[in-house]
Parts: sequence; C-alpha cells; structure tokens
Amino acid sequence: MAELIAAGLLWTGAAKVWHLVMMSAVCGAASAFFTPAAGGVVVEVVPAAMRHQANALLKIGQNSVKVGGPVVGGAVIAVAGPAWTIGWDAVTFIAAAVLCACIGLAPAPAKIRTGFVRDLKDGW
Repeated sequence: MAELIAAGLLWTGAAKVWHLVMMSAVCGAASAFFTPAAGGVVVEVVPAAMRHQANALLKIGQNSVKVGGPVVGGAVIAVAGPAWTIGWDAVTFIAAAVLCACIGLAPAPAKIRTGFVRDLKDGW
C-alpha cells in the first residue's frame, strides 16, 4: 500500500522528500517482518531432503535482486520515470501478496510458554 501511495504522490507531483522517507520506512518495516517469515515458510513447504537446495535458490534470488535491482531500477526510472517505476513495484508487491496467500499453510501447533529462562534454555 505504501508503494501505491508513493506512486500516487509522484504521479500528481505532490511528493515531498519526507513523504518518500515515510513510505520507505513503512516498506522497510514490512520487509523486517516478511523476510524472516519467508525463510520459515521454506521449512513448511519443502521436503527435508530438498531444503538445502531450496534455501540456496532463495538466497541466490534475494542476493541477485540486491545487486541487480538498483541497476535495473535506475534504468527503468531513466526510461519510464519514477512514478511508473514505483507503480510497477506496487503491482509486483500485490502479486507477491496474492501468491503468498495461495500457499495454504496449516496452522502451527500452539506453543506452551514456560517462561523466559526456560525458553532461553530450550533455545540454546
């Protein structure tokens, strides 16, 4: 949603730097929740024998985007402009959300909390 708002502000010419900083902060916070959860989904949907390959493929994709994304993004901004680029980014986020919603994971069993010290001990 933050990407759509940013694209709308850019399309109308009303975008200020603080608007884009706030949208970036919202996207960063969303990424902070999504990225660890996405790694955990691999354990749920990939058979144990294939998890190593699945995690490697996931990391290759993530790191490729970290390296190549700014280059491609800069080129697309130069050709299409920032509003269209951020708008396309919003569309890809929506598509990813729809695909993630279709995964259909079973609910995890509830964990019984035994206290901080016990949880810490079990974690180690």
